[in-house]
Amino acid sequence: MAKAVKSSGTAADRPATIRPELAVLGGDPAFPVAAALRRAGANVLDAEPPPEGTSDALAQRYGFGLASVRAGRLDSLGLMRNLVEEALTDRQPRHLFWTQPDGQVIDGFRAAIDPQGLPDLAAASSYRKAHLAALRRVLTSAPILILCLTRTGAMVDPADGSAFPEPPPGTVLPPSANLAAHAPDPAELDADFATLHGILQAANPGLRLRVVVKPAGSDPVASRDEATLRACASGWAGRFPSVSADPLFDHLLDRTLHSTSGSGDDSAIFRVLVGLAEGADLAVLLGAGPASAPSPSPPQLDKAARRERRKLRQARRQKSKKDSSVVCEDELLEAFS
Repeated sequence: MAKAVKSSGTAADRPATIRPELAVLGGDPAFPVAAALRRAGANVLDAEPPPEGTSDALAQRYGFGLASVRAGRLDSLGLMRNLVEEALTDRQPRHLFWTQPDGQVIDGFRAAIDPQGLPDLAAASSYRKAHLAALRRVLTSAPILILCLTRTGAMVDPADGSAFPEPPPGTVLPPSANLAAHAPDPAELDADFATLHGILQAANPGLRLRVVVKPAGSDPVASRDEATLRACASGWAGRFPSVSADPLFDHLLDRTLHSTSGSGDDSAIFRVLVGLAEGADLAVLLGAGPASAPSPSPPQLDKAARRERRKLRQARRQKSKKDSSVVCEDELLEAFS
């Protein structure tokens, strides 16, 4: 349910307003979409906030605020599909927990944000159940879900096809978890998205999805991933009525993340960015275009031209010997000229 929030960021003086709740899933520390939307004044859900009093730097280090749940680096479609399946179906990855030599247990999906792990399997399992419950609440209640993609591939476990983020250096994996880098082709990406979309719609009918693709900049590998993901996202938006994808929105997000000016131009960008995130039409956000110019009036003839035209009509009437009861078009025009 929507609630009153006070817009934040450089436009902190804007009045409180009622804004739709937005859920954000995905992204990475270099592309924190939830942070950009919050800065612009959007009402972004946060189901796993940091402990009270945590500094911004410490919160970012441990993955708080990156999305609506503390899922870590969730930057590819395979990772999102796995997590959503685990939260909303009975599927569970085979090698979910990794026991380290010191006995600590690491959640394989959140190894980068919880590198120290937890004391035992029971604690790790309880911790993950709480995380999945928070995600389930978000996915089943939010009216709009923003999915943030930054690359195509992930590390895949051949045992069951589960995708994992790349483990931090020094992390020990289970002996049977032979993770290998996998770059899916467009057909596989399409299949993953169809699965993800079906699960989400079954759990939350009417949910609207916006697919965001991170602008790659000059990196050649990232540029290839961006081109693939943009082509796929455009296809998903055309195939599923509840899905939208817009490069303009993605670049506005990127600008918001990198803007430090706090100028009036930023305020205008924030307004458009938040409006698009909430599903508004771009033409409405930009305001009505210039009024249509009135149709030009027909040219007025001077007296000489009117006399000449009258003579021509009289000549035609005499030549054709019209019946006097017939009123021709020329006469009507003359009557109203």
